[in-house]
This record gives sequence, structure tokens and C-alpha cells, in this order.
Amino acid sequence: MASWQTQSSSGASHPRLTVTNIEKKAEEKLRFQIELEFVQSLANPHYLNFLAQRGTFKDSKFSTIFIIYSTGKNLNMPSV
Repeated sequence: MASWQTQSSSGASHPRLTVTNIEKKAEEKLRFQIELEFVQSLANPHYLNFLAQRGTFKDSKFSTIFIIYSTGKNLNMPSV
């Protein structure tokens, strides 16, 4: 293999792009996008008012997910 394929100009080697690595990066990007959307929605006062009017905050499932998320614990979320 040519050196440009396995090493940078500084001599550091790069991990090979395999199907597994590409899939993992795609999953990480999707997870980031989902979490970003969740955080952005909670920053919207109109959306929070909508949730409050529907009684969402009284739902134990929502409360549990919100508490776990806000404490930084890893959720084993189902695939999207």
C-alpha cells in the first residue's frame, strides 16, 4: 500500500474506513441530531406550553426520560 493511504504527512496512521466504522459514524451523527432536536424543543417556550397543556409533564415516561437525560446517564435508546 502507498504511504499516502495509511499515513498522514505527520506520520500518524489513520483508521481504515470500513463498513462498520462508516455505520458507527452514521449512527453517532443520527444520535447527535436526535438529541439536538430534543434539546432545542425544550428551549422553545411555546412547545413547553403545548406539552404542559396536554399533561405531558405528568406522564411518568416523559419524566423518567427527562431525568435520565438531564443527569447525563447513557440511555440505550432503540434504533430509529
